[in-house]
Amino acid sequence: MSHWTAEQLQTITNGHWLVTPANDDVGVQDISIDSRSVGPGDAFFAIAGERFDGHTFLRSAIEQGASMLIVDQRHAAKTLKEPLVPVLLVDDTRHALQDLARAWRSVLRQKGIKVIAVTGSNGKTTTRKIIHQALSFQSRGYQSPKSFNNHLGVPLTLLNTSLTDRYVVAEVGSNHPGEIAQLADLLRPDAAVITNIGTAHIGNFGSRLAIAKEKASLLQYLTRGGLAIIPGDEPLLEQINVPNECQVVRIGKSGSCDYVLTSSTSNAQGIDFQVQHSLEQDVFGNWNVQDLCFSIPLIGEHNALNALCALPIANWQCIDISTPKFAQTLTGVQCANMRLQVQTHGPMTLINDAYNANPDSSKAAIKTLVNFSRHNEQRRIAILGDMLELADKAQSLHEELGQWIAENYHTKIDQIILIGPLAAHIATGIKRVKSDLQFTVYPQWNDALPTKIAQDVRETDIILLKGSRDTAMERLIPALTRNPNEPNTA
Repeated sequence: MSHWTAEQLQTITNGHWLVTPANDDVGVQDISIDSRSVGPGDAFFAIAGERFDGHTFLRSAIEQGASMLIVDQRHAAKTLKEPLVPVLLVDDTRHALQDLARAWRSVLRQKGIKVIAVTGSNGKTTTRKIIHQALSFQSRGYQSPKSFNNHLGVPLTLLNTSLTDRYVVAEVGSNHPGEIAQLADLLRPDAAVITNIGTAHIGNFGSRLAIAKEKASLLQYLTRGGLAIIPGDEPLLEQINVPNECQVVRIGKSGSCDYVLTSSTSNAQGIDFQVQHSLEQDVFGNWNVQDLCFSIPLIGEHNALNALCALPIANWQCIDISTPKFAQTLTGVQCANMRLQVQTHGPMTLINDAYNANPDSSKAAIKTLVNFSRHNEQRRIAILGDMLELADKAQSLHEELGQWIAENYHTKIDQIILIGPLAAHIATGIKRVKSDLQFTVYPQWNDALPTKIAQDVRETDIILLKGSRDTAMERLIPALTRNPNEPNTA
């Protein structure tokens, strides 16, 4: 975590004191924008958001132990009765937070702490967690807490990196063109990963080409001699250029990649996969090819590709990825919450992938469901909600998903339940194929829906939950499991 004196904070943020520090000993141990998570000695940045305004929680932050308040609304601070801590007024608390993070990035560079950035249409959180697990084999580091990948989460990730860490792995997200460049300028990564180019937020970008350009902009901010890891089977990234004598490593399934996924096998406990990696030529000009085997407790072949991203990062940090101890380290990675999270409720299995959804991640989730082994009379059921942020492509992309499911998996999925006005268009795609795939449509959510759906579910079913974040598909779980308590996670 970062440490600041009052004078440093004032200088970096170009603020002025509404309540002056009582003495030169006043300092800050950590930075927070959530009054509920403020700890003793923290500085609380009051930020006005869409739903909440941090300026209404200034007293709460003080009571939690904040040693300083940073505000951009003078009147909010003036209404505090007997403020017990210094109050610094800045022009914009968001910009002040980013300025502080930029200053801390310089400190991290001086200390030799590596910054690794992960972007992509899908798999950012999982890939970030796997990279962190891989590097923990050798040294201590830090990673973004949760999905901290926006204009607030990225600076907080930097600011919460300690000088005792040797690396930090940060997620970088984007909903609109230009956002990645702004965050990359803040991070100035030593290594950058693009997991894939998909269709997430395509309504704001217009095309996959525009999305590819947005993701690739991260690489332009690599430090000199940095490392770029990209999907080698993605045509939109074939002509990628990187600055500052950086190295490009390609991962994928084709033989032209530097790290090749040669095979993978999924089961309820995770995925086993094999990787072929060509080392540098020896003195006789021969290539040394390594065949490596790994296991991770995550389901879905796409997670094997996510794990591939961690291998060149580990090699870059001089970790021998061929040792059994390193392979054992990867088995310790933990599933991200509501990302293909396998939950058991007696004989019922829930695949909770309700964190978010887009056409690509939905297809990956469906593939995972149909490859999930079943026994006796077990049924596979997919409960799908709306895929959002697709703009004028929303209807056609939902229809295409339905057609794709019916064409490829009509004999492997026993029932599809569609919830929401957009998800209803998946049914149109299914009917277009004229398959015998069974489906039920609920165009609108209502409070009675969970109980109604639960009546059609058996206690031995294997159930996939998938939908965009605003659909909150996890609301179905208590009714499906007939148990209001928290589920057990496999």
